[in-house]
Amino acid sequence: MSDGYRETIDQPALTSVFDLTTARRADSFDKLFREVGRLFGLSVPPRS
Repeated sequence: MSDGYRETIDQPALTSVFDLTTARRADSFDKLFREVGRLFGLSVPPRS
């Protein structure tokens, strides 16, 4: 993103390649994921 980040243009492309399973391997992201699930009363599967 040599011209800088533009949310309305760049976010769809970034979201399309985001791998939630891979991201959950990071302890800090997994904690965030579980806490958001808890706050919304959702069942969060264990990470693989």
